Amino acid sequence: MNTFNPKTIAKRTIISFLAHYGYEFVRIKDRAETRAIDVLPLIVQDYIQHKTSPGFFFVQIGANDGKRCDPVVPLVEKFGNWKGVLVEPNPREFAALKKNYAARAGLEFECAAIMDFDGRATLYSSNAGGEETILASTDKNVASIGLSKSANTLGQFEVDAVRLETLFAKHHIENIDLFVTDTEGNDYGVMRQLLNGTKIRPGIIFFEHIIMDKLQYAECLRMLGQNGYETLLANNDTIATKPRVS
Repeated sequence: MNTFNPKTIAKRTIISFLAHYGYEFVRIKDRAETRAIDVLPLIVQDYIQHKTSPGFFFVQIGANDGKRCDPVVPLVEKFGNWKGVLVEPNPREFAALKKNYAARAGLEFECAAIMDFDGRATLYSSNAGGEETILASTDKNVASIGLSKSANTLGQFEVDAVRLETLFAKHHIENIDLFVTDTEGNDYGVMRQLLNGTKIRPGIIFFEHIIMDKLQYAECLRMLGQNGYETLLANNDTIATKPRVS
């Protein structure tokens, strides 16, 4: 009887992806001399090279300030005049986000949390300001653990909440090349809305899985597989792409 071994499946997937982009998977004895490869730019570059339609459109959920710990801004700087919608619920970080992207045309911004309802949601963050504001979550426990603070000491404030379908309708989004979500605790909900609640199937999906429990992550992989995606683990995130037809 075969048993499900997620580590073996993940390893095979990584080997397959690296081979597709011309890399070889080898065992390194001295890990101190190695560093992780950032594969997202490689995948995006390959996607752009084989894309038949002009332009590139992205949606980023949880864009923070558009600078710190951001996988998207280096890509925008490298590949040029992308268009897209950037979503950030924390008003403090949202203001910085718009400022940091002020020189870029073709971008739209939404100060809201992506939830499974339209209305208002509670966002939990630090009252200290500074670097600690990089982490905010609609999940009090996630914010408490991430900030190493008691839940009772967290700051909380009401923010706009929108469903993904509402966001897409508001910004007239019909096709997405790159979809990124990093919401500190609600990425499973975002992925479920994307794959079950909308008709849009992005060319590339990049989502944070580290905070998901095993059942949520397994469900994400199931939904992606049902929609024809292959997945690759990238540290705390997962990259999903559709195989290119030769």
